[in-house]
Amino acid sequence: MKFFKILILYNMKNLILFILVVVSFSATSQKKKFFSGKMQLANGTEQSAFIKIPSDELDKTIDYKKTEDGAKESIKSDELKSFTVTNEGVTVEFVRTYYYRWGDHKKSQSQSWVNVLRKGSVTLYSTNYDQFSAQEVMNPSTSSAIIFLLKRTEEDFPTQVAQYKPGVKNYNTLFRKFASAYFNDYPELAKRFDGKEFKLEDIGTVADIYNQWKIGKK
Repeated sequence: MKFFKILILYNMKNLILFILVVVSFSATSQKKKFFSGKMQLANGTEQSAFIKIPSDELDKTIDYKKTEDGAKESIKSDELKSFTVTNEGVTVEFVRTYYYRWGDHKKSQSQSWVNVLRKGSVTLYSTNYDQFSAQEVMNPSTSSAIIFLLKRTEEDFPTQVAQYKPGVKNYNTLFRKFASAYFNDYPELAKRFDGKEFKLEDIGTVADIYNQWKIGKK
């Protein structure tokens, strides 16, 4: 059974994903597939619904119900701008976007569903949301990669700065390399990556530091 989690922190020692926000499911709620939420449509309108979280970042449709006991319907992802879902008092936002790949900085060919982990002058996104059960998260044999993206308010699309995939050992090195380049407008922060101060597990903290710096400049 899939678990609804937002995963943003890593423990290098144990290769375990730490969970910043966890929506804990009871035995009953673990069976729940549709969550109360709101869909922001591409035409500018908003619709309340019970929404099923996509199983893959490239899902072309989103399943929903108009009422909790209503019939299942589907809407094309192209017709949605974003949606939010709420469970046990925690609301999570999902947006669909292109992103710039690390390395060649080319725009992705398809839009991906990503969840919002931090919001501010720079927003942090992840492609990991409902794909992994707790067991799969803890199991380094899972083959799925988790991509982390950053986007400044004035930028068109987010930029990939990190990727975690079990079995790949240099994800901290790559994170420092690409995050340092991304934050070149804040030289003091960028230099801290050269000293290996930050690991991938610190990506949320890094976003917070940048956002506080931007607030101080206003």
